[in-house]
Amino acid sequence: MKKTLAIILSLIMVFAVIPIATGVSAYTLEDKCGKNVKYSFNSSNGKLTISGTGKMYNYSVADSPFYDLSSEIKTVIIKNGVTSVGNYAFYECYNLKTVKLGKKVKSIGNSAFCGCALKSITIPNRVTSVGNNAFEGCDFKTVKLGKKVKKIGSGAFSFCYSLKSITIPNSVTSIGDYAFQKCSQLKTVKIGKKVKKIGDGAFYHCLRLKTVKFGKNVKKIDEGAFYDCDSLKSITIPKSVTSIGERAFGFCWVNYKDKKVKGFTIKGKKGSAAQKYAKKHGFKFKKI
Repeated sequence: MKKTLAIILSLIMVFAVIPIATGVSAYTLEDKCGKNVKYSFNSSNGKLTISGTGKMYNYSVADSPFYDLSSEIKTVIIKNGVTSVGNYAFYECYNLKTVKLGKKVKSIGNSAFCGCALKSITIPNRVTSVGNNAFEGCDFKTVKLGKKVKKIGSGAFSFCYSLKSITIPNSVTSIGDYAFQKCSQLKTVKIGKKVKKIGDGAFYHCLRLKTVKFGKNVKKIDEGAFYDCDSLKSITIPKSVTSIGERAFGFCWVNYKDKKVKGFTIKGKKGSAAQKYAKKHGFKFKKI
């Protein structure tokens, strides 16, 4: 009995001096993410810093070094020497709320920030292209596009449910297919004067969209570009437009079938593609 009691007392004393973990210790990770580009991640504050010179590597869905950190990354700082953000670099970093892009970034890759929790973004003036699905599903209220962006990729800002307005700068020449689809809070769109093509479904299902202002050089509005925008009651089409795709505007989806927006009015020049579209579909046309 005395021997058993002694063993129990010894065990109690051993466990009494063993420290009990109260949480995971903070750590730092560092490695390359480009030929001359590296990253440093601090887990204590969720801050990821990208530095060096030149391009980041491009990745596929799950091979980015940041994929396994997707729940921990909260802030990304890209230093001025870095010239690109790689494909899928920060894909589904769902706690990422703040990004600061360096002044020398020229391109943002496909799905680079897809599924992030970004509240706003400023695209630097050297950026010329925003990749496909680059910011899909972000929680933007505001987006500021730089003055040299030429191409907005397919689905680039799709499913950004909090975005309320967008101004496409004069440098942009094309808006990709479904670029702003299902931006359900989007109310106003201003399209720059160099845009020539608006892709299929570019503003599909933007239910609160009320105002669209086109630049003077738009030539082609593709199929369903403004389909299912049932708050859009009228649209003014510039004389530069020569091609309007099927159901580009004036139609919505109700009870599993196409339905015309009640009272929809098209404004444009006599003899224009706008007048032909209005006549074909039975919409009211106002000559300007």
